Amino acid sequence: MQNVLRTATIVVLVALGTLQTRTATASTNIVQHVTFQITGYEQGPTNTFNTNVTIVSVETFKITTKTIIALIGQAIPTNFSSKAFLVYVTKVNANTNINGWEIRDPASSNRVDVSSFFTGTGRNTNDLVRSLVTLKKLGLSTGVGYSTYHLAISNVPPATLGANGFAVAKHATIHDHLTGETLGVDTVTADIAGTGTDTNGTPFVATGTVNVTGSTVETR
Repeated sequence: MQNVLRTATIVVLVALGTLQTRTATASTNIVQHVTFQITGYEQGPTNTFNTNVTIVSVETFKITTKTIIALIGQAIPTNFSSKAFLVYVTKVNANTNINGWEIRDPASSNRVDVSSFFTGTGRNTNDLVRSLVTLKKLGLSTGVGYSTYHLAISNVPPATLGANGFAVAKHATIHDHLTGETLGVDTVTADIAGTGTDTNGTPFVATGTVNVTGSTVETR
C-alpha cells in the first residue's frame, strides 16, 4: 500500500492538447483513454558494512494508470474495481471546449468526475508549433503539433509535483455519423520529467510517458 501511495503522487503528469471542433452541440463529448508509463526514483538507504565499504542506494518504482486510480479512490473515497479506467473528456459546444477527467468503472457503471486531482495541467499553446493540411470543401484537416507542458499535482497532500515536458499531438478531424458533426481530435504522446514528494514526504524525481488515445464520440 505504501508503494501505491508513493507512486501515484505523480498522477497529474499528464499534459493534453486542446481538442478543436468545427461544428458541434453542447451535448457532444469526445472521450479519450489516458495511460501512464512512468518510473520514479527515490533516495534509498545508506548502509555501512565495515570501515571500508559504504553503499548508498536508489529505489525505483513504477507508476501505472491502475496505481493512480487506486490513489484517487482512497482520496474520494470510492472503491473502484480492477476494470476501472481513466479518460479525458472534452465537452464540445459552439463556442468553447470544456475539458475534464473521469474514472469510469464498468463493474458498477460509475462515472466519477476527478478533474480536481488534475488542476493546473495542460499544453502551453503560446509556444505551439504545428503543421496542418486542411481540405476546405470537406471541412477536414490533419497535422502534427509540438509544444511544451506545465505539470502539477493537487489534492493529495503531502504529495507535490512540479514538472515540464514535451509532447507531440497528432491532429485529425472525424465525421460522427450519429450526430452529423465534424470534430477535431488530438492524440497525444508526452515525454515528461519532474520532481516532487510522495505521500510520505520523501523527495523523488520521475520520468516517463503519458499517452492520450482514441476518439470515441458520445452524447450525454
